Amino acid sequence: MGHPSTRHLLETTIVHGTGVGTDSDAASWTVYAASPNVYANPHGLKFKVTDAALTTFNFNTNNLNFNMAVNFTVRNPNRRMGVYYDDIQANLNYGWHRLKTIEAMTFYQGHKNTSSLGTLVFKGQNVVILGSDEKLKFDKQSKDGLYEIQVKFHLRVTFKVGIIKSGNWKPKVKCNLKVPLLGNSSQIFQETKCNYYF
Repeated sequence: MGHPSTRHLLETTIVHGTGVGTDSDAASWTVYAASPNVYANPHGLKFKVTDAALTTFNFNTNNLNFNMAVNFTVRNPNRRMGVYYDDIQANLNYGWHRLKTIEAMTFYQGHKNTSSLGTLVFKGQNVVILGSDEKLKFDKQSKDGLYEIQVKFHLRVTFKVGIIKSGNWKPKVKCNLKVPLLGNSSQIFQETKCNYYF
């Protein structure tokens, strides 16, 4: 007889509701625990950009100068699951060009909780060579005073239910923003939901 698979060593089903191992809520998820790892399939975390301030976004020859401050919140909608944010890497992108990478502060988030990541500041300059189509797009955005900028997160998280912890998960978060340049636009920034995925 062959050895049982790791997945079948221990299987615990936790249902979002007042009961454990019941059908009290249709939105359930399963934890497969096999020492030392846990497999979890939770509801997705909800990231949102609540504000963004762009004070500099211009070229000096091929150097793109930028200065942008962004405020993020993250919602953990799960009723029984907490989240350890063990590593938070945030990348500022313009088109296909990565401008800067910064690290955000790590933290633990309890269940049914909304937390702020604080203000992340992306400031500096980077060599960016725009193609002809990209140059036309940049010129139009400069004229409108509204720039299409992306912030992308690479996360390393651990999920926790009671005393059970998962192994490391590495989800990503993509935030496609339209950010007005301060002092050069009558438009205001609109709160933006981000795309969370694995």
